[in-house]
Amino acid sequence: MTTGRSILFAPRLSEDYVVWMGQLPTLDEYKEKYQVDEVYFSDEIVQVLQSKSPSVLLTLAGVNTDSDLHAIEATFKGIEKFKVDNQILFPVIAEW
Repeated sequence: MTTGRSILFAPRLSEDYVVWMGQLPTLDEYKEKYQVDEVYFSDEIVQVLQSKSPSVLLTLAGVNTDSDLHAIEATFKGIEKFKVDNQILFPVIAEW
């Protein structure tokens, strides 16, 4: 099912990062900055995706025509619980 909604997964950074990066953004600040519908921490990806029950996850895999390097396909612990298609997305994005 296509919902048209966007989800961003942001890294959960330690408070130690404040020393180098200044105040860390909140999830609401990420949401506003990137104009997405929902934001979660990346360590919650499996639980969030399971609750959304996607029919397929699209990952990016292919050869960059400028550099001839392969795109590193996204992965995360627990991705094997989902149906993944790494063929659809790259040709669409590469045409842009």
